[in-house]
Amino acid sequence: MKSIFIIILVLMVAGIGYYVFSQPVPQAQEIQVAPPISEGAVDNTVRQEPVEPPPEPKPNRVDFSQFHSLFRFSGEIPNGWKVEFVPEIIAFNIYNPESSAASIREQSQIFIRYFEASRFLTLSTVDITLREETKSNGHPAVRYEIIKKPGVPNFPHQPGWRNEKHRLIDIRFTNNSPSLFYVFTYTPSLEEYMFDDFINSLTFHNDLDSIYPPIDRILERSVKKSFGLKVSPEDSPIQPERFSGYHTGVDYEVFGEELEKDVFVRAICGGKLRQKQNADGYGGVAVQDCLLQDQAITVVYGHLKLTSIILEVNSYIAPGSEIGILGAHQSIETDGERKHLHLGIRKGTIVDIRGYVENESELTNWLDPRALLSF
Repeated sequence: MKSIFIIILVLMVAGIGYYVFSQPVPQAQEIQVAPPISEGAVDNTVRQEPVEPPPEPKPNRVDFSQFHSLFRFSGEIPNGWKVEFVPEIIAFNIYNPESSAASIREQSQIFIRYFEASRFLTLSTVDITLREETKSNGHPAVRYEIIKKPGVPNFPHQPGWRNEKHRLIDIRFTNNSPSLFYVFTYTPSLEEYMFDDFINSLTFHNDLDSIYPPIDRILERSVKKSFGLKVSPEDSPIQPERFSGYHTGVDYEVFGEELEKDVFVRAICGGKLRQKQNADGYGGVAVQDCLLQDQAITVVYGHLKLTSIILEVNSYIAPGSEIGILGAHQSIETDGERKHLHLGIRKGTIVDIRGYVENESELTNWLDPRALLSF
């Protein structure tokens, strides 16, 4: 038996050896190595440049006052969304045209209304399931969750989701009473972060962030007469000088190339046009009523070409909207003065277009424009 076992073992080893040595020997793969580039040689190797993803489309900023003057704010909406004014109830519908809903109203993502009161109010037609006092961009605000009471008819001229449980925020425009209040509601199908992005983008026309330069390149311009400067015919940076007193505003000079060109003047704030007239020392002058946070102010734009102010008195002017153009150099349009912009800002609602006051203590009634326009 032992000899038989040895014979079998020898046969097995021989078979394994035959299999191993009968297999083809694998060939080593050749690695291609680029030859070194000698100094001064041109490398013509085509390299794949990294591909950057396309930039995210920027949201569109919409100033809602251009549609109705009671909506004194601007905000950013996603690229592609649109705004519909609803005149029947003085409201705004922000909608997504790509929605599969059958109508623009039902494509609504955000719906905006307003009311005027001295405190936050709620409709008697809804039940409040959540109420939270908060702030929005420095403005008092209240967040709600509401649902229409049973038996109450559907709200007319509004999207269907307004009749279901949904959330909203009321924002107070000013701490003065009465005040405008804005009601921003959103469809339950909208991601909350998208609504919050819109709310956080709001700039109200009484915010400091809404202040707009009245003239282009304002920080590059020469200011020969600053706020509070005392001048007299004998002592003035402008000669000849016919005025005397403490300067109530800032004079922004024109560049040499602008003497024969139209120079546009824009509103620094949001508010109604109070006056437009010819006045001694100015030629054309415009006066605008505004709110700076909770402070009422009147803004004087002096030395304008009166006929260029095409807005009617009491028209609402948004920040950055055109008021007119500067009057021609040393002409009747500037009452003989050089071409420049006099900008004055007076506290309160009294119209006082004086460019100079006799006593320095009177300057407390005015604000220094350059303190607001230091962009």
